[in-house]
Amino acid sequence: FLQSTDSTAAPLMASVMRTTVASHSHQSAAVTWLLLTSALIQSDQNLLAPNLSACAQEFALTPQEKDEKLGGLLAAALFLVGAPAALLIGAAADGAARRIDLLALLLLLGGLGCLGSSLAGSFWQLFAARALTGVSLGGGLPVTYSLVGDIFEPSERASQSGRLGLAMSLGGMTGQLLAGLLGPRLGWRAPFVPIGGLMLLLAASVRRLLPEPVRGRAGVAAASPYLVIPGHVSPHIGSLESRRGPPPRCHARGGERSLP
Repeated sequence: FLQSTDSTAAPLMASVMRTTVASHSHQSAAVTWLLLTSALIQSDQNLLAPNLSACAQEFALTPQEKDEKLGGLLAAALFLVGAPAALLIGAAADGAARRIDLLALLLLLGGLGCLGSSLAGSFWQLFAARALTGVSLGGGLPVTYSLVGDIFEPSERASQSGRLGLAMSLGGMTGQLLAGLLGPRLGWRAPFVPIGGLMLLLAASVRRLLPEPVRGRAGVAAASPYLVIPGHVSPHIGSLESRRGPPPRCHARGGERSLP
């Protein structure tokens, strides 16, 4: 007859349960930060749109110049800089040791671009500031989706990507709404200040509060720091194998042997 000893099995199960709860907590915190980051980056995209006339009047642009420069060239600046940035930063994210640092850099560039737009003294200064913003807009997409791919299981990635897309759309809508409310009262520059300030604040916070997920989670049941990989030592949760100690033993007729 086998007489199992539960002295080691019970702590092991308790450790697994605590680790599972902690992993879900880390996932929730991570996705919250990523949703906030994505929304904030996209909120800058339409900050000028509701106040083109006020901007054109300050820069002494004719109606034709307003359409050409503010309606055309500035939009082109976002695309011509943002599209190559998406490709280059996406490639950089594939090889970066810490994509969180890359995300913080994009928030920093976006914040500087916003504040630069609020301080622009000429159209071409505004053009340069909006082009800098294009780096943040273009590069934020591949970095956030890369992080989502390593935080969540394959079965969850589509739904989480949908949440990211929704956050981006809400961010763009919120930015344009803010510009429509503040612009007529405080001037066309005003909406860039709070958005730029929040980006700089978030850039500093993300590096400290958002842990870097383990790469290559496809086909793996769990990954640290959000889930546990047996044998992988996580700085946030730890290794399951390092906690469980020696295997449980049992007594049987004829001697003692380990459980399989």
